[in-house]
Amino acid sequence: MAPEWIIGSMMRQTGGVSVDFSHLKNYLVDSKTVAVDGAQNNVPITGSQVINSTSLKEFNMSHGLNTLTFNGQYRWFPSGQRDKTWLGRMQLYTGLGAGFSIPHVDATIDRVQTYQYQRGAGPVVNALLGINYDIYSFISGFAEYKLTYADVTANLAGGGTINTETVNHQLILGLAAHFDI
Repeated sequence: MAPEWIIGSMMRQTGGVSVDFSHLKNYLVDSKTVAVDGAQNNVPITGSQVINSTSLKEFNMSHGLNTLTFNGQYRWFPSGQRDKTWLGRMQLYTGLGAGFSIPHVDATIDRVQTYQYQRGAGPVVNALLGINYDIYSFISGFAEYKLTYADVTANLAGGGTINTETVNHQLILGLAAHFDI
């Protein structure tokens, strides 16, 4: 759940900001073809290869491709204002955000295993679309769709790096607390 600060919540249209920490999971599909640029068994390789034909035996971020983003939001009320009516308690919103990743990299290449968290391993951007419904004066329930793109460059034990770009689709349900500023 992301903490939210809503600015001007009694207006027809509002802006706001949120800080979001997400714990995503990513697994390698080793039958896919990927671009490679490096060395395998001390022989330079460049081009496209099927993953399971390379020295990469395992790569995932199953303990988490953690992302921290700072988001701007635009919100509006279908009824034109926040009030006690059914439509007045409903608020639609959209937003964009950017931040960085903190992945837990689990990779095995040529029998050398990397198994660690890495800070600031690459940029993250996201877009979101949701609906918020007031339950009490400062508590609401929400449903949100979020699309997150992460470009992760991870350092490998024994030297070298591995780069992956991920796209994650999320459906989020939760509660939010409102603080008028």
